[in-house]
Amino acid sequence: MARRRRTSQRPGVASSVQTRATRRRQLELAEQKRIKYASVATSSTRDSESDNSDTQTPSSPQPEVSTPSEGFDDCLDHEGEDAELHVYEVREDTRGQKVSLRTGTRSEMSVLRDRSYRACMVLWRHYHQNRELNYVELNIQSPHLKRALREVIHAYPGIILHTTGRVAIREPPMCLFHYRRELQAYLEASSEPTMRNHLKLLLGYMEKTLEREIRHYEDAYEGRGLEASLEHQHLWMGYKPGELLFVVMDGVECVARMSRIIKVVKPVRFQRSEEIDHWKITYDGCLRMSQQVIYPLRFHPEEQRVRMYLSDRGKRYQRLAGVFHRFCDGTAKLFDPHGVKHRIMIDAGEFRRSIRYPAKPPEINSIYMLYMPAWGEYPTFPMPADGLSDEELLICHYEVPGYSLASKTWGAFHIDHIREIDYNINAFSHLVFAEDKKRLIQSLVQRRSSPDHGLGFDDHIKGKGKGLILLLHGPPGVGKTFTAESIADETRRPLLTVSSGQIIGSAQVVENRLIGLLSMATDWDALVLVDEADVFMQERAVEDLERNALVSTFLRILEYFQGTMFLTTNRAETLDSAFHSRIHLSISYPPLSPAALGELWINGTTRACQGIKPEWLSGPLLERLSNSGINGREVKNIISMAHALAQHGRRPMQPSDILCGLDALEEFGTKFNSDFRVGRRRPRDSYDSTCNGSLTNT
Repeated sequence: MARRRRTSQRPGVASSVQTRATRRRQLELAEQKRIKYASVATSSTRDSESDNSDTQTPSSPQPEVSTPSEGFDDCLDHEGEDAELHVYEVREDTRGQKVSLRTGTRSEMSVLRDRSYRACMVLWRHYHQNRELNYVELNIQSPHLKRALREVIHAYPGIILHTTGRVAIREPPMCLFHYRRELQAYLEASSEPTMRNHLKLLLGYMEKTLEREIRHYEDAYEGRGLEASLEHQHLWMGYKPGELLFVVMDGVECVARMSRIIKVVKPVRFQRSEEIDHWKITYDGCLRMSQQVIYPLRFHPEEQRVRMYLSDRGKRYQRLAGVFHRFCDGTAKLFDPHGVKHRIMIDAGEFRRSIRYPAKPPEINSIYMLYMPAWGEYPTFPMPADGLSDEELLICHYEVPGYSLASKTWGAFHIDHIREIDYNINAFSHLVFAEDKKRLIQSLVQRRSSPDHGLGFDDHIKGKGKGLILLLHGPPGVGKTFTAESIADETRRPLLTVSSGQIIGSAQVVENRLIGLLSMATDWDALVLVDEADVFMQERAVEDLERNALVSTFLRILEYFQGTMFLTTNRAETLDSAFHSRIHLSISYPPLSPAALGELWINGTTRACQGIKPEWLSGPLLERLSNSGINGREVKNIISMAHALAQHGRRPMQPSDILCGLDALEEFGTKFNSDFRVGRRRPRDSYDSTCNGSLTNT
């Protein structure tokens, strides 16, 4: 009788057998769709209907254990429809394999609950082998909750919301806390009973999990205005991703958009990062938000002033998107660090192409406007056609990348120190030189700047002969370099100076560096000045193969250069004959005559005296200065010295100031190089006969 009772099938047992058969069919369907179903787990849900007959011990060998998120088939019918939260514990056995023990037991094991795939949420507690809790992860299975999260949150760091699978959220559930009010409003506006029930359960889970944190948040932060504060362990509650944060960098007010906040328990070294979006915030106890090194902009006591200033700076940043020739008067972060007070070229695209490996990696608590992993490629982003939004203007960086034309190095330039260039368009007219030659130079350069400068006179080979090459030769200090500088100002174009020390090396190195510099000049429509070009143009010799290669390289580059280039030298007689056909115009600069030298003295002194010619600069003094035999550069140096003496004495410039500098220069020449002094003052005819001092157009 008792045996019959044990073998008889009660209705509850038959229902359990039928449920297991249904589950097996569902598992077979999942296997056909290549979904692993090998997790071994137990549940501690509020709806416990299983008995010991449901418990099984896995056979040997054990199946491959999948991650918890793989334990349910995403395509099962009615998945996530029940407003239930199922909880599982994932532990490691002695072999390091992940298994799940029934809560409160140590030896029994069971397969996943039949109905867990129907639960709208499943909570997984992961433990280390030493039984310490590793992390807790919430898997959202409900399609209603996934839709609500996508529509309310849109995106959140570290969480994939736009997925057909489960949405995984690790504790603490930061995203649920930061968007709790929006989710509550979504719940109240929804007319779907299932959606409302699922959202109530989700928000209830968040409130229960963060009960103590929310209590501290409401007491110390919410409704406190500028007095709001947070303990360090709860700091994440005051930083919502996407929020504008205020920070002072290098004494400059900045605003950044919040990306994420991470709590680091043990010291780590960041080897690489997709972007610089982290500050190190360390303190004990409770600290006001406005006292943090970086904090939400709404806590700044002068928020409106900061917004207006940063908006104006952002508009200037937006206007500098492209290639511009500007003047910078202030400090700059150059890769060869210097302060600057000269002209620069702003060009983010060329900066990205030219600078691959900056001088040093970024530091914590710093913003670098262009940074990618391992100091690799620098990104460029096109400016939107309708411009930047008001918020985007606020977060524009306070520096722009550019090239210092004087320092010949790339760097970052503060927007507040950048202004339009005050071109000296009259400088070329002050050049003491033959007027017919000045007109010729002026007409050629200005014609080269016009759109139809070619007129069909280019070389038959495509890409050759499109440039303008001018050779300026003569002794030092007669105006060769000033010619290029003044014509650049007159045409309002940048002047890119190339020196031999900048590109010295093997023929291959010289070629690569020259091509890069000349490519920049072409993009910027800049004039190029190669000072002391005889280094690259000396006559070739059979025994010097390295120099021959250097000269050949420079010849080839000149043929294909498509801009305007000035070559200067004081040793024209040493140039290789092959350059004659590459140079469009060769102009000789003779030593300064007494009349030209007198004009230089008058112009320079008048400029130093605020545009007023001093009455004492005439008669015997002017005659002595005109016959001093010095060059233009020395005239400039003496006037600069005299001006400094007058400024130091807080008085107008006097003749004695000029004579003091002149006597010092003559004493230097007499004591150290009297032969050079005589040679420099040789007659004009002597120089012209040596250097073929005539205007030649080859």
